[in-house]
Amino acid sequence: MEPFAVAETDAAPFEAVIAAFHRVAEEIFADRLDLVRLRQSIIEGSPELQERELRKTGSLAAAVAAALRTKGVGETTATLATESGVMVCRVAFARWVAPGSDASLTDLIAEVAAELRAVTSAPELHPDLGQY
Repeated sequence: MEPFAVAETDAAPFEAVIAAFHRVAEEIFADRLDLVRLRQSIIEGSPELQERELRKTGSLAAAVAAALRTKGVGETTATLATESGVMVCRVAFARWVAPGSDASLTDLIAEVAAELRAVTSAPELHPDLGQY
């Protein structure tokens, strides 16, 4: 993903990250599910390739967070938005490449992002965690 994709929107940080990943899914991964499934099966069979994928994801996350900071987003917010967005994409990607999946990656990104929003939008904190 090009970090400038994050910088091209005035959306809130998490929404900007999700929109950028959605755009990448449309532009790069659309109509490539069979190829991506084959690639993923090769990666899953190789610890070296798994490690390489983790490094690439880490580099991508650093670039996205830097793009958010360039827009004036604070360090903590940029990190939380980016890491949350990466997690959304990781979960959506795993669902997409799973056998029998027929949903598009873009739909799955939207679905998982909605699930994360629901999980993190609790009406009140647990008593041990403090108050609003």
